[in-house]
Amino acid sequence: MSTPLYGRITHDNYLPILTPEIAFDMDLAGFNLTMPPAIVATYIPGYAKGQPLIVIGAMKGGGTNACASLDGITFAVEGHPEAQILYFSTDQIPMSTGGTATTTAGRASVAGLAPGEPVKITATKPGCTVDMTRAPQTGRAPREADYLSVIAAYVND
Repeated sequence: MSTPLYGRITHDNYLPILTPEIAFDMDLAGFNLTMPPAIVATYIPGYAKGQPLIVIGAMKGGGTNACASLDGITFAVEGHPEAQILYFSTDQIPMSTGGTATTTAGRASVAGLAPGEPVKITATKPGCTVDMTRAPQTGRAPREADYLSVIAAYVND
């Protein structure tokens, strides 16, 4: 088993990004990450200078019926009741829904955490499995001031 790590990606005029915590124990192709332009920060509810923000994107993981849809997923941060989970609309510029689960867009964010060690994100959807630890992800998201951490959740039967 390899030592867990996370990547830091920065470039002028783009939001600085942290990958999820990952552990490579084999070669992996197709591991891509897109950096959003810095202006996007003004549209992300919960984004604040000097604070970390975690963005979660649900992905279809091979599920069928209700488990083939990205709506109805709830997220939590183990050991951090202060975490503020926001769920986003399906709009082209996603807005917080004020709801308690994902829409069909499958997007959420975690704010309200102080910078510190990576945190374990958990996910549930009734009747389905939501996997936050699909290789190479460990299910943990880093949290550093002024960085946008990204992590995926995979919905299965």
